[in-house]
Amino acid sequence: MANLAVMEPISHNLVVQRTARYFSLGGDAPQHDTLIVLHGYGMHAGKFILDFEPLASPSLRIVAPEGLSRFYRRGFDGEVIASWMTREDRISEIADQRYYLDSLYDLVAQNSEGKVFVLGFSQGTATATRWMAGNSRCFSGLVLWGGDFAPDVDGGINGIGRVICVVGNQDPFIPLPLFEEHCIALENKGYEVDRQIFEGSHEIPGTVLAGIWSRCILGH
Repeated sequence: MANLAVMEPISHNLVVQRTARYFSLGGDAPQHDTLIVLHGYGMHAGKFILDFEPLASPSLRIVAPEGLSRFYRRGFDGEVIASWMTREDRISEIADQRYYLDSLYDLVAQNSEGKVFVLGFSQGTATATRWMAGNSRCFSGLVLWGGDFAPDVDGGINGIGRVICVVGNQDPFIPLPLFEEHCIALENKGYEVDRQIFEGSHEIPGTVLAGIWSRCILGH
């Protein structure tokens, strides 16, 4: 009896409507600035945004979109957390991210004539740079905290000539030598890099955040 060839499944993509979730704080004034904060892998946007509560005011709205891929932190129950993407079907994931974040930008920008800043944390730094690079929308500031430009990003970012790079001196994911390599790579791309190193780990301490916001963003 002849051996039957094993058939390989064919992968297809279908664009569907999807409901995304985001959280916000502040921005009650008719004209206000907006800070879009992108969380890291395995985080809940509603909890992540609380790190930025000290910055929120009538003149500054904090907006925290949540990654579209949710899962349980442990097994089949407990806390629900989110991720931006994995390596599986990554081109489609990146396209979905871009459409999602473009829609969010247009929504928050239409309600204010203020500036729009972006802060990415950990996995959110790659998400931020993939979204912002080559985008026609205008951005007024970018902070990469505990992460780096996505390795596949080459294009410039509209309105951004300087990038603020932040890391804890005990961050287990980005040792300081690697952080410096990231900064030099950005400088080679033509960006001015503002290095900010604090005492701590893979986290966003409130006092460090407030100092960076006042000195590096508002003071620029």
